[in-house]
Amino acid sequence: MFFRDDGCISEDTIDRYYNDYRLHQLMGTDWFGIMSLSKSGHARVDNCCDVGGVGDERALSFVRAHAGDLQVQDYPYRLYEYEGTHFLVYPIRVNEHGYVIFFLHCRLSGPFDEKDVAWYCLFSDISYKRLLLDNELFQQRNYIDRVMESTQEIITVLDSDCNVLEANQAAGTLLDRGHGQTILDCLLPAGREQLAGAVRAAMKDRTKQYLYNAVAERNGRKRILEMTVSPLTSSKGGPSGVVVVGTDITKKQMSEYEFEQFKHYATMGEISLGLSHDVKNPLMNIRSCVTLLKRSSELGESGGELLDTIVGEVKRIDDTIQQMLSFGKVGKQNSCTFVNINEVLENCVQILHRQRAYRQITVRYMPGKPIPLIQAKNSDMQQIFINIMLNALQSIEDKGRIDISSFYDRENNRIHVTVTDDGCGIPEEDMPMLFNPYYSTKPNGTGLGLFMVKRIVEQYNGAIRIESMRWDGTTCTVTLPCG
Repeated sequence: MFFRDDGCISEDTIDRYYNDYRLHQLMGTDWFGIMSLSKSGHARVDNCCDVGGVGDERALSFVRAHAGDLQVQDYPYRLYEYEGTHFLVYPIRVNEHGYVIFFLHCRLSGPFDEKDVAWYCLFSDISYKRLLLDNELFQQRNYIDRVMESTQEIITVLDSDCNVLEANQAAGTLLDRGHGQTILDCLLPAGREQLAGAVRAAMKDRTKQYLYNAVAERNGRKRILEMTVSPLTSSKGGPSGVVVVGTDITKKQMSEYEFEQFKHYATMGEISLGLSHDVKNPLMNIRSCVTLLKRSSELGESGGELLDTIVGEVKRIDDTIQQMLSFGKVGKQNSCTFVNINEVLENCVQILHRQRAYRQITVRYMPGKPIPLIQAKNSDMQQIFINIMLNALQSIEDKGRIDISSFYDRENNRIHVTVTDDGCGIPEEDMPMLFNPYYSTKPNGTGLGLFMVKRIVEQYNGAIRIESMRWDGTTCTVTLPCG
C-alpha cells in the first residue's frame, strides 16, 4: 500500500453486516454499531443498526463508563455486563487523530455464546484484512489510472488477438478518435501486421518487442509511432496479453528532416563556394589574356573567331559558377530579414536550370514588378520554392515547359507566386493526400517535401493551393501576406 489507509465507510460496513451477512441474527444482537472514543473520554456512534429498539444512549453510557478499559486496544475482544445489558467489544484500530475505533454489540436476552464470539472474531478479522486489501487495490488502481491519464504516451492493453481491453485517453485523442475507437484501429495495414507479429512474439518468447515508424492515419491525418510491446502474465504465470506503449515521433522526424535538408543546402553552398573560388580566378586570367590577344594586330580573321569562341565558353562557365553560387545563398541568412521574393525566385530558377540536365525543358520566369519586401527567413523562402520547382521538374520526363511568375495583389496586400508545368499531373485520388507526411507517388520520394512547404507557408500566415489533372500538368500557387 502506498499510503496508510485502514479506514472504512462505516455506513457501508453496517449495511453489509445487516443486509448481506445477517450477523445480528447469528449473534442474537439487539443493537450493533461502530463507535469512536477520544483520549479525553468523548464517545460517539459513527454508525449503527438498532435491531431491537435499544437506542444509542445505552451504548454511549456503557462506553463512557468503561472508557479507561477501552482506550487500550491490547485484547482480541471483551465481554461486559452493564446495567442488565450484555456487551461485546471488538477493537478495530486507532485512527490518525488518536481515536479508538471499535465494534460494539448489545444483547438484552443474555450473555453472548463463546462459540459465536470466536466465530465472529474470526469473521471480523478476515473482513478487516479484506478491507485493507480492497483499500490497497483501490490505491493501486487509482495510481495506475493517474499515471495512464497523466502521460502523453499511448498506453493500450491488448489480448492475444489484439483486441483492445483498455486504453488511456492519449491513445484515443491523438487522432480525434470516434467512440470506442483507439489509435491502434487507425494503423495502416502494414502497421497492423507488424503489431500482430509483435504481440505473438512477445507472448511466445516472454520478451519485449519494438516497432519503429508505424504509421497511423485517420481523417487524412498521419502520425508516426514508435511502440514497445511488453508481455503480461496471469496469476499462474502464463501469457495473458500485452501492454503497448507508443510514442508519437511525427514532430521529431519532421524536425530531423528539416534540419537534414538545411544541412544539405548548407553543404552544397560550401562546396559551390569553394569550387567557384577555385575556378573563377583562372577564368578571369584566361579572359584577361584573350582580351589582350584580341588587341594584337597580328591575329587574322580566323584567329579572332577562335578568341571569340574562347570568350563565349568562358562566359558560359562563369554563368554555371553563378548558378552554383546560388546554392550557397540557401544556407545563409537564416535570420528574419526583409526578403525580396523576386530575388529568391531568381536564385531558385538558377538552381532549376542546373537541375534540368540535358532535358529539353523550357523554364520561363516572369517576375511581377514592383513587388514589396516581406519579413521572413531567406532559407525558408528558398526551401518553399525550390521544393515546388523541383516537383515541377520531376513531373516532366524529357520535354516540357515550366512557367514561374509572381504578382503583387495591392488590394489585399499579398504576393502570389505561381509555378505551372505541363508534366504528368496528379491523379484525382491522390490530391487530398498531397500534404500528408510520408505520402509520395515517387518511387524514391520521402513524402516530406510538400508537407514541409505547407508547414513553412502557414508559419507566415500564407496559403498554398495545388490544381492538377492527370496528364494535363499542375499549377501550384503560394500566397504570402506582406504585412
